Amino acid sequence: MNTAIIVAAGSGKRFGSDTPKQFHPILGKPVVIHTLQRFEDCDLVKRIILVLDKNETDSFSKTTKQFGIRKIDSIVSGGESRAESVRKGFEAIKEDFRGVVAVHDGARPLVSTQEISETIQTAQESGAACLVANVTDTIKEVSGGVITKTVDRTNLRRALTPQCFRYEL
Repeated sequence: MNTAIIVAAGSGKRFGSDTPKQFHPILGKPVVIHTLQRFEDCDLVKRIILVLDKNETDSFSKTTKQFGIRKIDSIVSGGESRAESVRKGFEAIKEDFRGVVAVHDGARPLVSTQEISETIQTAQESGAACLVANVTDTIKEVSGGVITKTVDRTNLRRALTPQCFRYEL
């Protein structure tokens, strides 16, 4: 049974709004609902652990039901950092769990169910996998405030989510 941990506990400070970006509406739904629907529609994901800011955990359960999100196993309070929020998501997994855990950012709704499935399948086979994208920006190496080198992008990739792991790892 594969589990998705959707991390949506951020405060949205960099977004420049009083409302965190994961709760901003797009086409009448909060961004995180669009994200949850991708995982809801993925046959390889059997349950979802949603990590939210402690002030959102009680009220958001009703919202997930309103939009037909049925795979939510638990909603847990996030931590002070993304890493701590992910850890709290892992703590919500039952001890006897066997399968792949897919960690994904709640504010990233543009992932497809096919990308989720392929990343989970690769993690099942090899132990771990994550989506990546080519680096298209020019990357510079700097020393003492002076550009010393343009980095070859041929072998560079940007890590995206979901990031998937066999739980026993």
